[in-house]
Amino acid sequence: MRARALYLITLACLASVLAGCDLLPPSISNRLLAQVAQQEQEWLEKDIDSYHIVVLHVSSVWHAQTHEITVRAGEVVDQSASCIPAPTENGKCEVRAFDAEEYTVPGLFERARSLAQFDDGEWTEIEFDPIHGYPTGIWYDHPEILDEDSYWGVRSFEILD
Repeated sequence: MRARALYLITLACLASVLAGCDLLPPSISNRLLAQVAQQEQEWLEKDIDSYHIVVLHVSSVWHAQTHEITVRAGEVVDQSASCIPAPTENGKCEVRAFDAEEYTVPGLFERARSLAQFDDGEWTEIEFDPIHGYPTGIWYDHPEILDEDSYWGVRSFEILD
């Protein structure tokens, strides 16, 4: 009788695994990716295709740069950047070349997805706008690696007519 109960329990567990029911808690990466997907869906449902966004990107003590991007009908129509002297830049900085698409809302969602998968998302944090769903802050900071931390933060967002 005991062997039959153990057999039935084992069979039920195996069936649940085969049916796709994960008996283990989801990984950090999977939770972050699900959150990103949900927020991206909220963003897409808003159908916002024209906006002005300002994003600050800080690369640890190495460089900080603010990117101003204007998007109309889903296309970048204007872009500019300014830098903020970082500690290692001795009070002087130069604006670095950049791909404006990386600082659009779709670009920020892509960055969030990418970092959610890197190191299983363990050192990544992502915050989203409660109204429109776009990422407002993305942090990566591995505690065992010196000066590798990065931050992407939306400083302003304006929907355009």
